Amino acid sequence: MSRAEQAAARLQRVKQLAERHGPALRHAFGVLLEDALIGPAGDRLFQGLAERHRDARSAFYAAFDAVERLAAQAEAGPPRLGEPYIPGPPRGGRRAPSDVRGGSPDALHRLGAELGRAGREWQDAGDALARILDGLGLSTSPAHSVSRAGRWVAAQQHDVHRRRDELIKADQQQALQAALGTVQGVARALGRPRESRNTVGIALNKTWNDYTRRYLPGVWTGTKDIGLAALASNPVTAPVYALEDWDSWLQRGPVGQVKGVVQGVQHPIAFAKAMIDWDEWKKDPLRAFGKTVPTLVISAVTFGTGTGAGAGAKAGTASTRFGKVQRSDADQPDSGKTWKGEGGLKLSASDNAAADRFIQRARTSEPAITSRMTNIADDVGAQMVGLREALKTEVSLKRKIATKLKIRTAWTIDDALASINDSVRYTMKLSDANYAGGVRQATHQLRAQGYELVPGSWKNTWGGAGYQGINSTWRDPRTGQIFEVQFHTQQSFWAKTVTHGLYKRIRLPGTSREEVSRLEREQDDIFDDVPVPDGAPDIGPD
Repeated sequence: MSRAEQAAARLQRVKQLAERHGPALRHAFGVLLEDALIGPAGDRLFQGLAERHRDARSAFYAAFDAVERLAAQAEAGPPRLGEPYIPGPPRGGRRAPSDVRGGSPDALHRLGAELGRAGREWQDAGDALARILDGLGLSTSPAHSVSRAGRWVAAQQHDVHRRRDELIKADQQQALQAALGTVQGVARALGRPRESRNTVGIALNKTWNDYTRRYLPGVWTGTKDIGLAALASNPVTAPVYALEDWDSWLQRGPVGQVKGVVQGVQHPIAFAKAMIDWDEWKKDPLRAFGKTVPTLVISAVTFGTGTGAGAGAKAGTASTRFGKVQRSDADQPDSGKTWKGEGGLKLSASDNAAADRFIQRARTSEPAITSRMTNIADDVGAQMVGLREALKTEVSLKRKIATKLKIRTAWTIDDALASINDSVRYTMKLSDANYAGGVRQATHQLRAQGYELVPGSWKNTWGGAGYQGINSTWRDPRTGQIFEVQFHTQQSFWAKTVTHGLYKRIRLPGTSREEVSRLEREQDDIFDDVPVPDGAPDIGPD
């Protein structure tokens, strides 16, 4: 095969790299424009990201043009492909006044994660481009430009995290000053006996209101948490507690306490804020102090030996509060809203928030997995189809989650989420002649990349009734993300596409049994016409 013919064969891959990875900073721009960092530092970061985005964008276009020019020399000419589309950086830029300083610690945490992800994504894409260009004997300068932009973006993580720590310290100082101001105000009022009775009366009345409406409710909340934690942990009372209020027992008992310890190890800073309820300290320091008093009293009376109940209560409560403080998975929709779908499907506010976090984790993990999957497909002679839908849509995922919860009434949201294997999904299409060998090579490559086949997930339905193909589920040990890989031929993929609407109607809870049977027969009739490739029914996971 001539260099020109090789270029023609690789042009589609170059376009995919450009369109998939060119807009890698889109989420980072979104977080930054939500005022994650306000002031000159935010302006400088925005301009720097916009400049690197333009550099990478130009480099992707340059690589595509170079390969296309070489492909034009092939006898058949270049493939009929339009040039890649990579949107530019957001228009309008930053509009915050230059004399304002500040930002959001949570948003900066998310921004740092996005910069690290985008930087790695561009570096991986640059490496892939370099291999293609070098193999064709073309200049690798565009690839190096993409990698260089990626390294710069990733290097900004350190400064973003430093500024986040500074903002957290500023929040702490603000909360302490607010508490100190309350105490000093009362002391000044009581220290002026010669002032008018009206002024002193107002001060005393405010002090009494603060004591009864803020401090004492805080003490009661802290005492209640400790008491409930003791009941939830006691072998005698725990079974009764669990029967009475299962969710509360999970939160305050050993399960919630262990969960709190695990989360504390994984995200120490964010979990520490949840443990002390930092948002409460900033909002109402007097009430927050009242919550800590019961733990302090127990510690003083028992000389530090009886603080376990207080610590356990805090760990259990913090494990549920953690999701409000730690938002590294974010770009989350409003977690306070319920979700409703067709057929009477719905998710409560808490279940919807859990689904949003699950979806965001998939969004963060998908680009790197997609990059490796496309390389595997190239190596085994397969075509990746539906890459634009590699990430399942939010509506589709929530419909699936709500359906599972409606059918299996004993399930929790965690059970439903654990059963979802296709939030990220891929389809490899192979020719009939290359099918058996290509599937075996692809599974070997997946393992070589470090991916783990989920036990029991290999489903080979070739030669049976109905659906034809191979479905499998894999786990990325780097992120813990679960993803689905389907292997099809041209004909089986066509049948799957044609019957997808039937499949959706079958899965809806409101579809009658008679309708389900009719739809399944219609689905089976279409798959019956799909030829079975040689050796396909015998392909196993090993």
